[in-house]
Amino acid sequence: MKRTLLLFGLAVSLASSALAQKVDETRSADPRGRIQIENPSGRLTIVGWDRDEIHVTGTLAQGARLDFDITAGQAAIEVDGEGHHHDSSRGSVLEVHVPKASRLDIDGAINTSIDVQGVEGRVSAETVNGNISVVGAATEVDVETVNGQVEVRGGPRRVRAESVNGDVLVEGASGDVEASTVNGALEIRGDSFERVRLEVVNGRVAFEGGLSSSAILEIEGVGGDIDLTVPGDVPADFSISSFNGDIDNAFGQKAERVSRWTEEKELSFSNGGGGAKVEIHTLNGNVRISKK
Repeated sequence: MKRTLLLFGLAVSLASSALAQKVDETRSADPRGRIQIENPSGRLTIVGWDRDEIHVTGTLAQGARLDFDITAGQAAIEVDGEGHHHDSSRGSVLEVHVPKASRLDIDGAINTSIDVQGVEGRVSAETVNGNISVVGAATEVDVETVNGQVEVRGGPRRVRAESVNGDVLVEGASGDVEASTVNGALEIRGDSFERVRLEVVNGRVAFEGGLSSSAILEIEGVGGDIDLTVPGDVPADFSISSFNGDIDNAFGQKAERVSRWTEEKELSFSNGGGGAKVEIHTLNGNVRISKK
């Protein structure tokens, strides 16, 4: 009986080893080069470091292989031949260390969660089913998922972040931000912005930050409250409307009903001499404007 159990355990161990293909490869790389990474299912963790090389470690799914090539300063890392694109728990799990000034193009295909840390170049990432997180000093971030949360933390000067079913958080950004979700919440917090466009269908919107005198801030919602927090001395012209909700303004001016036949309310006013344009429109939700 013990011999049978021993043989069975050995067989399981060998089978697991055969299925779990370990990866550990290193290549020299351009410190500011472009890196394309594709993994159709599983998890991807990309970490920026101070070495002029790319180091790939992790485990490949059954039937998968790793293609890792560098040509004319551009690197391509691709998991190919995998048979479990629709099951992330059986996908490939990779950690990729890259020169921190690299430019990343990441394709999670169907079922891949993506985590980027400490990369200072441009980061572009997309997936269908999975969360995307970019943390660090990336100069520009462009991320998109269908079913999953999006998180961008750091000091990018330009951000585009989209989800269909999931929350979107952008923290520490400045400059230009474009963010949207259909079912989820939007939270944008940062320093001084030049252009911001936020769209949500079903979910709350929260924006907190400063605006330059020439900035444009546009927020559109269908169902959900909108919270705007700006400096008390912000130089801006405000135009706000809610078809079926209240407007609470910490600057003092009161909203007025458009007509006695509807609940629609509008509010327009200037602060600090005007300059930046703030437009907020929602169908079913309250609008709250606060000073920080």
